[in-house]
Amino acid sequence: MRTCTLLFLCLSSGLYSFAQSSAVTVLPDNASFISDKANGYTGYFLSTNPSNPAPTIGVYTKTLGPAGWFSIANSNNVSPALYSYTEGLGYALQSRNFGRGVTAGFSTENSVNTNAVLSSTTIGLGSAAYFQQNNSNATFHALNVTTMGKGFAINGITTGTGGAGRFEINSGGNTASAVYATHTGRGRVGYFVTNNANNDSTTLAAFTNGKGNAIDGITTGSGRGGYFQINNSGSTNHALLAVSNGFGSVIRSQANGTGRAAEFSISNNNNASQAVYAYTFGSGNSVESLVYGVGSAIKGLSAGPGSAGYFEVNFQSNSVPALRSLTNGFGNAGYFQSTNFQSTAATIYASGNNAANTIEAYNTGTNRAGYFEINNNSNTATTVLAKTNGTGMGVESQTTGTGKAGHFQITNTSNSSSGIYVTTNGTGKAGEYYISNLSNNSSALYARTMGTGGAGYFEVDNQLGTSPALYAVSNSSNGAALIARTTNGLGDIAVFKDQGNFNVARINYQGIGFFNGGTQNGGADLAEAFEVEGEKIEYEPGDVLVISENTDRTVEKSSQPYSTLVAGVYATKPGVLLREDDISHDLGKQVPMGVVGVIPTKVCDEGGKIKRGDLLVTSSKTGYAMKADPAKLGFGQILGKALQDFEGTAGKIKVLVNVR
Repeated sequence: MRTCTLLFLCLSSGLYSFAQSSAVTVLPDNASFISDKANGYTGYFLSTNPSNPAPTIGVYTKTLGPAGWFSIANSNNVSPALYSYTEGLGYALQSRNFGRGVTAGFSTENSVNTNAVLSSTTIGLGSAAYFQQNNSNATFHALNVTTMGKGFAINGITTGTGGAGRFEINSGGNTASAVYATHTGRGRVGYFVTNNANNDSTTLAAFTNGKGNAIDGITTGSGRGGYFQINNSGSTNHALLAVSNGFGSVIRSQANGTGRAAEFSISNNNNASQAVYAYTFGSGNSVESLVYGVGSAIKGLSAGPGSAGYFEVNFQSNSVPALRSLTNGFGNAGYFQSTNFQSTAATIYASGNNAANTIEAYNTGTNRAGYFEINNNSNTATTVLAKTNGTGMGVESQTTGTGKAGHFQITNTSNSSSGIYVTTNGTGKAGEYYISNLSNNSSALYARTMGTGGAGYFEVDNQLGTSPALYAVSNSSNGAALIARTTNGLGDIAVFKDQGNFNVARINYQGIGFFNGGTQNGGADLAEAFEVEGEKIEYEPGDVLVISENTDRTVEKSSQPYSTLVAGVYATKPGVLLREDDISHDLGKQVPMGVVGVIPTKVCDEGGKIKRGDLLVTSSKTGYAMKADPAKLGFGQILGKALQDFEGTAGKIKVLVNVR
């Protein structure tokens, strides 16, 4: 025991010189104890008591030098200067410090030494090195690594399947960063590289189970908060890919200053791709922009020859619009403006190559579906121009409600232009009005004026033209082709003027006609409408008619010779038809009886052969006339004179009817 004590004291005293100079490599000559041996251990300490808790070697000093010093002076020696070994559960080497100095210090004094100052290796299951700070009030790091060279302060390398480095905070209340890197130089704060070309893993993966961001890029300088770049020109991958399996946005960009929330640019002039390309396989919007200020939610600006905006649907069975604009405010859902005064292009241009409408405006509110206005007083262009190269209509207006299909109005009281102006350079009509509803009894064209002018004006400007200014046709069985009506005052129903604007004919409100040049009528007789005895279907043109003795103002077929009741003949084509009642009354039960003029008349041979000029009277044959015997003639029996010879039994000849 005394020998060990002596050896310990000598060793402790001999280590003093280490405190004087870190370059000392041998023991000084004045050491209290020197052991020199050519072979075997120079010193060997052994404790054989398994229950002995004391150290095998105890070194204690009160000096300024180290308590222990181990040195190898052989340059060919590759062994450790200090080798610590244990088969127990404790530390093979432990250094404790109750002072204010460094607990353990390792230093390489050879400037060309490329070995590690500290090498920690384990073949066990534990950590090769473990650093722990147990003082909860400490503000220093558990591990502080500093380098003044060009290499890394910490270099984590793994040749196995584990990670090269891991940083973890197990305290739930700890708000510090698991990894905190700062840089006062000009290099990167962090640099991550994947050198394996076949590695398809992420170079940097950030993962969080909390509510915070997996990655925060914050800068207080003038640089970017984040920068992503692909330097491989053959790569087709994205420089940045963001994926979300939740309900939130995949990417959200927020500007709290005066700059843009996002900017996308292509600096390659030969690049024909989109600066922003968004697509979705879901039912939501591919792009949605929201603004709470007074600016635009989306602004597309082109400084080159390309479009400021382009929207396209490439899926043929997609039935939704390529562009949809919606507003819940008081502004317009869409606003298009051309500020170049020299531009001849349309402010809005729509082109369609399908069977649908090129432009469709739909309104479920109380206002118009479309509104077009020109605010330039000197503008002579048309507000709306509709043009077609097909066979369809240039403009079609249709209503399924109770309103008008079209309404044209001039609100300027000093405007002398037409409310509707229609021209054609073709061979068709300038205007056509058509009612397709067979039960509609309204007019196809209704013109009305509240002023002092006419409700309608028709004029042929072509002096070589031969067509009428107004042409009225009726294909109905009972309808009139033209009706003229006056409902107020003593105005005329119709007035006809010559080229000097003088009246040549008119019909007054009572239906009386006034004609400067007289009248010329078709037909060959003057007739008057009369009721008949029996059914009208039993009568036919040419029947000789006599006054009925049973009913007032009624006629019937003649059946007595030399009747003084003879009145006329059923006219075939009267030139003038007179009537006693109003002209609006139905003539369905009346026949036109010719009283003066040339009328085809039924005759027979009861009075002998008929020669031209013979006087004719009634015969005993019902409805027939015969040649009169001058000796039997009395007053009021003559029907008229024959204008044709007749030698048959019964037939028709022309007779100049003039009852007397």
